[in-house]
Amino acid sequence: MTRNLSDFEQRIYSDFEFATRPGERPDVVCLAWHEWPSEQTHRLWRDQLGSEPPYRVDARVLHVHFVSNAELGCHLSLGWPLPVNVLDLNPVFRCVVNGRKVPEGRGLHGALAYFHLPTLVDSKRKTELQKRIGRGWPFTAEEREEILRYCATDVDAMVVLLPKLLPFIDGHCSSPR
Repeated sequence: MTRNLSDFEQRIYSDFEFATRPGERPDVVCLAWHEWPSEQTHRLWRDQLGSEPPYRVDARVLHVHFVSNAELGCHLSLGWPLPVNVLDLNPVFRCVVNGRKVPEGRGLHGALAYFHLPTLVDSKRKTELQKRIGRGWPFTAEEREEILRYCATDVDAMVVLLPKLLPFIDGHCSSPR
């Protein structure tokens, strides 16, 4: 069954930041998400996350990620239900660039560069922040605010990236059925 974006009441673009240790579940640091059609972006630190997701995960909502296994792993780590509908932009982008040189890489930053979209965090700073997050707790108040801002930039990136990738998705969104 093929679905179109218009089949969904809402789209949630989400990104978690987390620390990991080999063989363990992600240790969630924070979450940022953007809601469509309200166009609101939210950011929450770990201590602000409850026992249920702060957004809908039902069949009328499409969840958009870049590398969904990370975001879904965070849902599981938090004991949250998984979204019913997920669109992972990473494999779509990898199909688009298959066999081509991608100077900025095949990650989110590379996808933005490939489509000539602006990046809000330079790749060097992104790498530094990822390393800092990976070291885990504790975080200073300044680190906390910078990590929340950084997390939201990845969400903003997915919002502008989705329209560029839609033409490459057969029927726009494929249902897992």
